[in-house]
Amino acid sequence: MDTIAAINDYIFNYLNADVTLTNTLGNPSVSEGLAGRSNVYPYIVFGINPTINPDAPVIVSGDLQIDIWDRPDSGLTTRIFEIRCQLIKLLDLHTIVLGGEEAKGIRIYADSMGFVLHDPDDEFVQHMIMLFTLRYVRSEDLVY
Repeated sequence: MDTIAAINDYIFNYLNADVTLTNTLGNPSVSEGLAGRSNVYPYIVFGINPTINPDAPVIVSGDLQIDIWDRPDSGLTTRIFEIRCQLIKLLDLHTIVLGGEEAKGIRIYADSMGFVLHDPDDEFVQHMIMLFTLRYVRSEDLVY
């Protein structure tokens, strides 16, 4: 399995295994791929963008983007902030250990987060983006 697929698989399983997060979501709605959309709110989509520095080709410092979408019945942001807080607890400074030889020393660091403004016609959709940094040492025979 290539590194990005292995990390995606780990994050997907890790988030779906957290009872606090899945109870807050209220449905199985964590998906890999930022283009994924759902009509069932709230839901989470995520994606990884690796960046390999030519000066240090074994070290990878990539981006993990997590988008939280919600459409509360009221205009409140309580649930989306509960999801955000749980994601921070789960992922900030978390170390990933993969079963294969894809990479080692994978660590996640929270970077930034904020709401995305939407079209006034869709004023009740809440969209928060969370950015994390992934750092790890890749295997020499890695394929991206």
